[in-house]
Amino acid sequence: MKVTTITSFVTTDSLNSFDADFTNSTDPRTYNGFLAAKRARNVFAQEIRFDSVDQQDALAWIDRWTIGSYIHTLNEDTNSNYKDIYDSAIVNSEYATESLALFGQLEHDFSERLRLTLGLRTEYHSVDFDSTTVDDYTGTLQPSAKTQQSDTLFGGKSASSMT
Repeated sequence: MKVTTITSFVTTDSLNSFDADFTNSTDPRTYNGFLAAKRARNVFAQEIRFDSVDQQDALAWIDRWTIGSYIHTLNEDTNSNYKDIYDSAIVNSEYATESLALFGQLEHDFSERLRLTLGLRTEYHSVDFDSTTVDDYTGTLQPSAKTQQSDTLFGGKSASSMT
């Protein structure tokens, strides 16, 4: 048996800011606004996989097999500050996703030229989002939003190949 593990972690801090040339103005010479979005993002992923050594009849009629698990998380906090000559708003948002998966695959060689592959995967995925506007804003900006969604996915694979 061969064990494979893959781990990744990324952390990012960014600041995106620009003048709001896209704002509505009755006087095209008027500077109308500024938007700054400060973001902190953390992403973590871990996969562990167990593979059989490539040999014929490793487990009865199974010549090769793989089983494994996977986790992926993303957390992002954004603080946006919008200001124009008429109004201003501070919007804070939190976004988080999580994916957890289990998977497996079996292979059998019927001959040197014909191989059957069967695989299954199940994955749970969730998304959480929360946004709040700190200042009163009279524009069309949505003042606050909150959503939470999750689902479990199932997938399968059946393939035969000839070489």
